[in-house]
Amino acid sequence: MPNHQPVKKFKIIGGACKGLGLNLPNISSTRPTKAIVRESFFNTLQAEINGAHFIEVFSGSASMGLEALSRGAMSAVFFEQNKSAYATLLENISLFKNRLKKEMEIQTFLDDAFKLLPTLHLKNGVLNIIYLDPPFETSGFLGIYEKCFQALERLLERFNPKNLLV
Repeated sequence: MPNHQPVKKFKIIGGACKGLGLNLPNISSTRPTKAIVRESFFNTLQAEINGAHFIEVFSGSASMGLEALSRGAMSAVFFEQNKSAYATLLENISLFKNRLKKEMEIQTFLDDAFKLLPTLHLKNGVLNIIYLDPPFETSGFLGIYEKCFQALERLLERFNPKNLLV
């Protein structure tokens, strides 16, 4: 008998897709942002989310970016380098689009975010929210916090102070 592990789920907690169940990647290096943290984050920034361009740098399951889209963000960009997590991210985007049934601009990248961040396209005329929540520093991710700080320094050099870096 095959050993099937149940698919772990999370739910969109607010906005147009509230209650939509989405999948979590079944890998140890990817951890979802807890619902209470997501709720606090979006309750605090709700006024800024509507119409914003949301960029989730270490996307995993796309929980933060999809929550932002559900709450009125106009577009989202997702970066994920793990192939298994990326496949889950794409599944979740498909489930989300099927539920929302609304045109939205979504870009996904299967690559190392540190290579792509220097070329990140920030939108003019809208609030860009860049959300960085790196994985824990474990084997395979050694030096990740230093890389984040270096990437942040480079981003801040060309970042409009009216945008948000979280």
